[in-house]
Amino acid sequence: MITDDFIHKLILRDSSDVLVFVSGLGLNIRNQREVFIRKYALKNSMSYIAFDCTQNAYKQEASPAILFDKMKQTAKRTLQENFSNKSFYFVGSCFGANLAIYLANQFSDQTKLALISSPLIQYGKEPVCRGLCTQLEKKIKFLSRRNIDAEIISKLVLLKSFFQEVESLLTPSVNTYTGPIIILHPENDKSVNFDNSLHMCEMLNRQNVELVQVPNETHSFRNDFQLKNVLSYLHRQRQKTYS
Repeated sequence: MITDDFIHKLILRDSSDVLVFVSGLGLNIRNQREVFIRKYALKNSMSYIAFDCTQNAYKQEASPAILFDKMKQTAKRTLQENFSNKSFYFVGSCFGANLAIYLANQFSDQTKLALISSPLIQYGKEPVCRGLCTQLEKKIKFLSRRNIDAEIISKLVLLKSFFQEVESLLTPSVNTYTGPIIILHPENDKSVNFDNSLHMCEMLNRQNVELVQVPNETHSFRNDFQLKNVLSYLHRQRQKTYS
């Protein structure tokens, strides 16, 4: 069962363009700069929807495989019901990048851009979740030594377990979407290996697939300046679409 707040925000505007944000996993969606991205959509008169994957990683009554499938089906159905014949611009990070690419393939005729960062899609030789699990293990040990809130530690343990169990499902989708894909990878990302993004770019082997290594940035994109640069790629693509 998917949590009710999986559809985090839904804003309908009189616009042909829809910005679709798919969060990664983590303690909450706020840490993933959702408000920043939403403000961009509203400022540019776009409809907006945000899918929040964060809470579902901690649910114990269903397997990660079932939860992942339900996320995909719920997101697909929501877009079908609310945005018939609209143009989609997908933005997804890490686990959310996997879901964003899945949706781009499902709505290939409507998708104008997939803008993804540190995609958790298995393209490289190293298991794609290894870095994330290593970082989570370090964080769990660090917090445990300092007697931090047991609930937070418990969530991190469940998150690590989710990544371990879902890893085999993070394979590439069938690529029916042949439009522009921009893959961003922070220079100081210790959670997802850069080689994975590089192999993704090489395997897709298309002129409209671009790989950008973002300097002085970590996995979570904490820097406002860098985040504005990220959204400039989206702005550039919209201008191309209407030129």
